[in-house]
Amino acid sequence: MTTWARCLAFAAVMLCTGPARAIVFQHPADGFSFDFEPADARICVVIPAAETDPTDCTGVDVGKIRTAHPNARRAVVVRRPSSSYVLAFHVEPKTSGRQWGVRVERVARSWKPGAAVRNKFPDIVVHRHVGDGEIMITGWVLDDPASGGEPFEVIGYLIPGKTQSHTLSLGDRAPVTTAARRDLDEALRTLKVEVSIMARIGRHAVLIVLTTFGGGLLVAVMLYVALRRRSRSSDRRGKKRGVGA
Repeated sequence: MTTWARCLAFAAVMLCTGPARAIVFQHPADGFSFDFEPADARICVVIPAAETDPTDCTGVDVGKIRTAHPNARRAVVVRRPSSSYVLAFHVEPKTSGRQWGVRVERVARSWKPGAAVRNKFPDIVVHRHVGDGEIMITGWVLDDPASGGEPFEVIGYLIPGKTQSHTLSLGDRAPVTTAARRDLDEALRTLKVEVSIMARIGRHAVLIVLTTFGGGLLVAVMLYVALRRRSRSSDRRGKKRGVGA
């Protein structure tokens, strides 16, 4: 099927059936879940195969995607008239963010051998929090002359749970991954995940330290200002007494 034929088939599906309902990414053992419902898109569920709807997946090579992600708990194709991307979800043994970021870099290099690879963010991993859940994001940009100058990006999300790590991954041209990150940022607002007691204590300890430090700094500044005002007032009174004498 040609590209134009696939576009026409997809447009017909969108017109006839409208946007798909939300799907849920989940791992019950860690109380992990979030709702995924990207705007103005249809979702082709590739993994698990029992949830694959031929209508949603018209023109999608589901076999190729399943081969590329044999251990995925869930893999979907997010389809819009102008573009589409594959999002894969894995559950893995616990790992540190930096080790995982380096591993994603190796995967990125293997996708485009010979391409120049650079970090998309200021550090290997950037951090966000939703409730007690921590979201680590890594991104690698592949500058491949063979792609006509349009960078290819590999983006990964790591969300630690109480017993295991949960990862989301995608790779595509930069404009597509930008749209995908918007979809995920919106979806992860609904994130629920159970974390270890140490992780919860660690995060609250940081907040307590920052709050205490901030409060102490504010008191110190206020005391400094009060002392400065008192010193200036004393200087002015001293000058007045000197003039009167």
